[in-house]
Formats: sequence, C-alpha cells, structure tokens
Amino acid sequence: MIIATDHFFQRMTQLLFTIFVGIVLGISIGRVSAADQTASSESLEDLLEGASNAVCRITVGKQSATAFFVSRETESPPSRSLVLVTAAHAYSDGDGAECRMILRKETSDKVVSRVEEPFDIGKSDALTWKRHPVQDVAVVVVTLPEGVVVRPFRLDQIPEASKTPKPPSGLGKDVWIPCYPAKLEADAFGFPVLRRGSLATPASPRASGGMVLVDVNTFGGDSGAPVVLCNENQLTVVGLVTGMQRQTDRMSLPFEERTTHTPLGLAIVVPASVIRETIDLLPVKAL
Repeated sequence: MIIATDHFFQRMTQLLFTIFVGIVLGISIGRVSAADQTASSESLEDLLEGASNAVCRITVGKQSATAFFVSRETESPPSRSLVLVTAAHAYSDGDGAECRMILRKETSDKVVSRVEEPFDIGKSDALTWKRHPVQDVAVVVVTLPEGVVVRPFRLDQIPEASKTPKPPSGLGKDVWIPCYPAKLEADAFGFPVLRRGSLATPASPRASGGMVLVDVNTFGGDSGAPVVLCNENQLTVVGLVTGMQRQTDRMSLPFEERTTHTPLGLAIVVPASVIRETIDLLPVKAL
C-alpha cells in the first residue's frame, strides 16, 4: 500500500510538472506571437511613414499636384540632389510660372516647420525637366536646402519592365497613396494625406496599354502621387497617379445639350517601368 501511494504521488508530481511546463511554454509562445504581430504592424507603419516622407506638394502657378523624390545613389544619407517625379500635366502652365515645393524642414533644435522652396523647370526654349515621350510622367533634378526632412525612394524600389514576360501580379492587393487631394495637407507641417485602395488591374511592369487601375477615389491635386505596395516588409512603387476614370453621358434635347461626367471611383495609374524610363532620360551629369 505504501509503494502504491508513493507511485501515485510520483505520477501526480510528473503530471503537475508537465502541466506547469505547458502553461509556461504557452504563455511564452503567446508573447512571441504578440511580439511578432507588433513588429509586423510597426514595420508597415515605418514603411508608410517613409513613403510619406518621400512625398511633397508642388505648386506651378495656380496649379497644385503631388510629387515624390527618388535617389539614384546608394549612399546613406542620400545626396541633396534628387529626382523630383510628378505627372507631366502638372507643368502645363509652367512656362514662366513660379514653381514651389512644400517641404518639412528641421532646425538645429529639432523643431520641424513647413517651408516653401522654389525650383526651376526652365522655359520653353530651355526646359530642364524631361517628359516621357508617350506617358504623363515628368522628372526634374532639384537640390534641396540643408535641414529638409526627406526620405527619397531608392531606384531599386521602382521596378523596371522585364525583358522576359512575367505573369501579372498584385491583383486585388492593398496599395497606399500619399497625396494632396484638392490641395489638402494633413497637418500644419505639410505632410500628405495617406489613402488606401486596391489594385483593380494587374500592376505588372508591362501593364496592358501602359495603364493600371486602382480602386480609390481621386481628386484634383492627386496627380503625381506614388502608388506603393507593402509586401513582406518591403515597399515597392507600382505606379504614379495621373487621373481618374469616368463615364461620360451626353444628352441632346431640342433646346438643350448636356454633358455629364460620373467618376467611377478608379484612379488611372502609369506603371513603375514608365517612371524608370523617364528617369533614364535625365543626363547623368545632372545627378
């Protein structure tokens, strides 16, 4: 009887120890999983914050558009000489018009303020900006003043068109667009408004017809905004907003004619490969 009791207590002790170890491991695994989720969430936030810091609002005369910076260099921190990318139609009134970038500047005591810096695109007889021969994309080299807070996109974050056809990718995935709809700035520092949509058509570098559609409402001022995809803790620029898709209806009556444009809630985006092609038009000495 004593032997049986000792055996019983031994089994109970082993069982309780096993349960205790299981509870401890379960708590540890739960903490690791929670930490992984937090890290993943923070990584997405960091990526989107970086994308917002690559974007600025530009004004050309009375027009307003979104633009973003690209660095062709691999050094860190990047040079103050950067490529400014936007939609070409933003410069339609640019001949002789004053061009300005709305930027964030940090002082020596770490105070950030909104500043407007002029930049030059030249005149009709000596333009300094380059436009894609077919698509609505323009680039110009700008030199930023000291203290400007900017985190430009790297050139390798803008994919080139592959020489070998690849299957379409990204359809239905969420994308993010930092932009300035209707001249709206997110705060007193001039940060962009971050908006979210989804790819309504494949965003392959060789998109059909040189166009990608994104399921998101667009407004005047969004033109030139980058469309970014965050996947596996990596950020990729999949295109640039150039306009909105709409339905046009015309009605004709004996004494009246009317044309109605109805937005379809789809942004027209040129693929990333077009951005790369346009950047390649810039002379190397300009960078």
